[in-house]
Amino acid sequence: MEWTISNLVNTLFKSILVFLVLSGLFYSQYIPSSGPAQELSNRWFSTDIPWELLALIAVLISFSFSALSYMFAKLFQSGDMEKLAKAEFMYAVSTVILIAFLIIVVDVLATKSSEFVLIFSRNNQNLYSIISSNPSPFVATEYYLNASLSCLNLKYQEAFYLDVLPSTASSILSLSWHNSLVRVMSDFTYLIYLLFFQKNLLSFISDTMLVIVLPIGIVLRGFPFIRSVGNTLIAVAVGLYFIYPITYSLLMAILTQSNVATSSCFINYNIATSNSYSSLPCISPLLKEAIQDIGLFKVNAESQDYNLISAFIDTSKQMVGEIILFAVVFPFVAATLTYTFIKSFAIFLNVDAQEMLEGLVKLI
Repeated sequence: MEWTISNLVNTLFKSILVFLVLSGLFYSQYIPSSGPAQELSNRWFSTDIPWELLALIAVLISFSFSALSYMFAKLFQSGDMEKLAKAEFMYAVSTVILIAFLIIVVDVLATKSSEFVLIFSRNNQNLYSIISSNPSPFVATEYYLNASLSCLNLKYQEAFYLDVLPSTASSILSLSWHNSLVRVMSDFTYLIYLLFFQKNLLSFISDTMLVIVLPIGIVLRGFPFIRSVGNTLIAVAVGLYFIYPITYSLLMAILTQSNVATSSCFINYNIATSNSYSSLPCISPLLKEAIQDIGLFKVNAESQDYNLISAFIDTSKQMVGEIILFAVVFPFVAATLTYTFIKSFAIFLNVDAQEMLEGLVKLI
């Protein structure tokens, strides 16, 4: 069916009206459908960036571009320009649909992720009590990271005691024990820095994805020549904010149920009283205490302390092997799954309105 100028103008004004209604409704009166989702969903609306107004302007520009393109196509009898005008019009319509869809999907993902972290944390009373008040995948993941950091700092300090104090009080500490303890402390240090990187990365994702990246992506999607950039930013924001922390926390929850060396870290960890994860080994406050207490440590050739050192080294090596999964393997797996989601979701966002609706049905 051939389009006419009047039909295009009527459809344009109807679409603008629908967008204005949706924007005003969701911005001023929207309330998430469930309690756990409210905090996560409200983050999207708490940003100082007026992304709703910017998105409206972008959509209006997109509609205007399609209208002008269509009029010039009729004026110059250009079939290619007419196809472009129709395609841009459908993209503008799909942007209106996408904004409403993203508002809904943020609520749904927030609700389901909240329920999910509550389910797999039931076996850990410390974690369950923490995330009951704030059921977010970031809270669960940061709990495991902080517990691992706290445990590694403690083990580093124990290794320092076992290395420095005997060797200071007596010269009989063998070089092999000393080298083994130094190697263990070196492994602990590398793992601590890797976990700090993961912790800061999660903090960056939590603070920027819904508040900055997602609104910018929505705005950019309204402009024809940078639409693909906007689609990519939208996919990145949704993937990193939901898929990455959920996958990460799920893998950590599964592993900690079956490992003896690290299970005590999470059982005994108390986020309200433990602050050791906030300091690096090189500036640990216990180092000063260790130096002050050197004179209290006595060791001799017949002491059982060397058996203690041997057992400590064996346990530390097992813990290093398990925490490598936390610091290296699990982030890689979570990043791979997140990248797969982002790539697929970005392709999905590039389709027109009709295909998007069909894709939404399949996705749901």
